[in-house]
Amino acid sequence: MNPRLKKINDDIDKTKKKIAENQSRLKELERQKKEIENANILATVRDFDVTTEELAEIMRVFKDNRNGVLPVIEAIKNKKDKEDLTVEK
Repeated sequence: MNPRLKKINDDIDKTKKKIAENQSRLKELERQKKEIENANILATVRDFDVTTEELAEIMRVFKDNRNGVLPVIEAIKNKKDKEDLTVEK
């Protein structure tokens, strides 16, 4: 075989191997990133100190009103106000 062709073939094989290793590394890094993001989301949700029902309502309102967070904030305030009125009676 032509020495130049052999060298090119060897370089191709080496490059393919590096690509496969980098793809594996990338997949692992993306998994770690997602794990950390999920942990951050969970911590943030827990910091709000809301019930699962309240969280579901917040998410529903947010999904229905993608124009911003103001409807979500208003929904939380309204729900809390209603609860406060119920407690005061």
